[in-house]
Amino acid sequence: MSAPDLEATARIARRDGVIAQRLLDETVILDPEAGTYLRLNPSGSWVWDRLDEPRSVEALAQALAGEFGVEQSRARTDVTAFARDLAARGLVELNG
Repeated sequence: MSAPDLEATARIARRDGVIAQRLLDETVILDPEAGTYLRLNPSGSWVWDRLDEPRSVEALAQALAGEFGVEQSRARTDVTAFARDLAARGLVELNG
């Protein structure tokens, strides 16, 4: 399954039933329905932590740029790619 193109206003939300556990600066996500898991690096963990409520791609990109000192365009590209990957794995829902 491939994720749709994402606009800056697209909202990302964690899917119900997904289990996540923080381990130091990384996060391990378990999808019990699919029987799969994913390990997130520190920046992926940081974004995942912000998905405790639905957020737009743009809001996440702005926050990521500020937190990690990267250019806004790079942050938007990274957040979009990350959201598409999580959606393709069935870990988040995308709206917009």
